[in-house]
Amino acid sequence: MVELTLLERAHSLKAAGHGTRAESVCRKFLTAHPENPDALWLLGALCYESGRCKEAQTVLSRAIGAAAVAGRTLPLDWTLSLGSVQQQCGEHSRALGTFAGAAKDHPDSGEAHFCLASALQSLDRAEEAIAKYRIALDLDPHNAPAANNLGVLLRDRGQLGNAERAFRRALQIRPRFGDALINYGGLLQKAGRFSHAQQILDQAARESPEDPDLERVLAQNEIYLGETAVAASRLEAALRRHGDNPGLLSQLASVRLFQGRRDDAIALCTRALMLDRSCAAAHFYLAGAQHDLDDSSILEEIKCALKAPEITEGDQALLYFAGADRLDAARDYGEAFSWYRRGNEVRSQMLAAQGMDYDPARHDAVVDRTMASFTHAAFTGDGGDPRSRRPVFIVGMPRSGTSLVEQILSSHADVAGAGELALVGEEAARLSMAADYPRLRPATATLRRFADRYIAKLARIGPGKRYTTDKKPTNFMHLGLIALAFPDALVIHCRRDRRDVALSCYFQNFAGPGQSFSYDMENLEHFHDAYLRIMAHWAEVLPLRTTEVHYEAMIADQEAETRRLLAFLELDWDPACLDFHRNRRPVITASHTQVRQPIYSGSVGRWRNYAQESAFVAAQ
Repeated sequence: MVELTLLERAHSLKAAGHGTRAESVCRKFLTAHPENPDALWLLGALCYESGRCKEAQTVLSRAIGAAAVAGRTLPLDWTLSLGSVQQQCGEHSRALGTFAGAAKDHPDSGEAHFCLASALQSLDRAEEAIAKYRIALDLDPHNAPAANNLGVLLRDRGQLGNAERAFRRALQIRPRFGDALINYGGLLQKAGRFSHAQQILDQAARESPEDPDLERVLAQNEIYLGETAVAASRLEAALRRHGDNPGLLSQLASVRLFQGRRDDAIALCTRALMLDRSCAAAHFYLAGAQHDLDDSSILEEIKCALKAPEITEGDQALLYFAGADRLDAARDYGEAFSWYRRGNEVRSQMLAAQGMDYDPARHDAVVDRTMASFTHAAFTGDGGDPRSRRPVFIVGMPRSGTSLVEQILSSHADVAGAGELALVGEEAARLSMAADYPRLRPATATLRRFADRYIAKLARIGPGKRYTTDKKPTNFMHLGLIALAFPDALVIHCRRDRRDVALSCYFQNFAGPGQSFSYDMENLEHFHDAYLRIMAHWAEVLPLRTTEVHYEAMIADQEAETRRLLAFLELDWDPACLDFHRNRRPVITASHTQVRQPIYSGSVGRWRNYAQESAFVAAQ
């Protein structure tokens, strides 16, 4: 009776949070009863709570063995707890055996199958883990962690639609599930659905307000949305809370570059490199700021950083592109191209692993479907409402001069530049999922709701301006939707020598999604041909007023080309357009540094430097 009281007292002390005293009482009891399963189990739990993982594993195994010797039916939670401790000790194979035994003995237990799936996931046995998580959810439909973990595995296998459904299921079960919110928001961001991602990530931040990694993800999404001031404030606050952090410093440096504050960006990258000489993002943005490009010692630092044993693929890509830019500035074009190639190969591998790589056949199918759906007949009937504040869409291949054209036009007193808005692409994606777009024309009410949201966004960006430009280059894919929603919109089509376009794309480590074609020269050629094909179609059927501007012509005679564009917009001459480089608006594109400089001709015919390195360039 006294001994039984000792064990009860140990349990009471543990429940009251007095672990050390509970362990002492428990060990005293075990002196007299060394193979008592309940006492051994309690001691194992106390060892685990005090951080002695290995000892806990040994004692819990003894408890299970003692229970078997005593002929007792083993509780499921004992087996699952032992497996969890084995996982915490890093012994994933042993945990797998423990959980597999539990699932075999308890085939109707969703928890046992969930634990087995988690062990398989830890061992990178993804397909088996996916199957077990699905069984766990069939047995226990309210297991939110199982749905979330399933979403992670599906996302990493490139099954993005199935992953989204899994994350949404997890959030239906547990709406405030922080991990699922972060994962779902990140998935939406990768898919380019930035507005929806912002809603989900904001909710995640309310659940995890002190997570610096989440702050970075949110700031990046705000950058994609063009909210640079908001992103900068978020990052500054995060640095105040968490102290100097190389990742936060580098990300804030990127924002400063977009805002035209080059000196501030350089200072931030320098601070980041003082903390970590291998910080890939800092090296990348220093190169983007064109800082000391001829300093060979920085290239040596980049080479050292690439040798780090734990380097991620993302950091590898950043470092290869940063090094390539420095080699290009040194006119070592052969070596520069090899670095660009390696950076592009890494990015291609990353996208392929995520199921987001470029598929030429799939892209051709999209182009064909769009052209078949948007004939002359598609533009009859009601569309959006004509507006006095007409949007101006600047389209073309990426790196074709769209940023330069917007910077020139937005220097005019009557024009605001919105940068690359995601709204049109998001609406096209939403319609394709919900309403079989583009095969079926969106309802008039749907078009007007979209137009209202879009015009409201323009009004916030350029209050009081006659025009606001949207320079998302790949909106050329959505000119049919644009014509339906904005029958009075104006379109400026930017053209550039395809060799310079291809190399300029290939030399960029594009930050946002939607540029998967740019990391392979054959894919670039294919995408460019498809672009010419659909633009030729729009030239025949599109009811919008459109003009073309050639990059080479703009460089050769900026004033004449600018006057022609202003006449197209029915605007008077404004000499500020010639001093576009003094325009302090944020520029959230790869051309953020170039548009801060006066017109220069160094990028015209740049392909000649690489004619010997690229078969594609040489063949054009």
